[in-house]
Amino acid sequence: SKLLVEMMLKWMGRIYGINYVIFRYFNVCGSDESGEIGDSKKPSQLLVQNAVRGAMGIEPFFLTCGKVDTPDGTPIRDQIDVSDLATAHLRAYEYLTEGGQSDVFNLGNGTGYSVLEIVKKVEEIFHTEIPRKQGEARKGEYAKIYADITKAKEKLGWKPIKTLEESVLNLKKWYTKHPNGYDF
Repeated sequence: SKLLVEMMLKWMGRIYGINYVIFRYFNVCGSDESGEIGDSKKPSQLLVQNAVRGAMGIEPFFLTCGKVDTPDGTPIRDQIDVSDLATAHLRAYEYLTEGGQSDVFNLGNGTGYSVLEIVKKVEEIFHTEIPRKQGEARKGEYAKIYADITKAKEKLGWKPIKTLEESVLNLKKWYTKHPNGYDF
């Protein structure tokens, strides 16, 4: 579906002369610094959010990764804080309004964290051990996936500034205020 939308944007650009920016971003984490806007998906596919929920006792934490060829045997994934992602959207708007041409950009932190590194960071911040259950391993996991963000830095003047720790602390604020997500 993502590829189809990209193709549609490219067709619209050719047919109607519309300039666009396509973002290919990686695993989104974190929440708004105020703790008022955050992740409310249940179940969530997002590792950092699930680890924080597990550390706070909101719901069980399941490891859903099989063993892969990395130093600790768990997949390495790029994480991007939602605030950094919002900033990238603003930079794309500025880029287009200043005459920028249609383009595609990768967004992430440019490196990655293993699943166990993330779990250990959450445990360190919460001063607790997350009770872990082994879930069904996802099929077809790559050992490492992270973004090359060079073009976004060069053309948009964008780079991520939030650390994994900041993302976790903001999620802590969010889930403290909204342990069950939004109350509609």
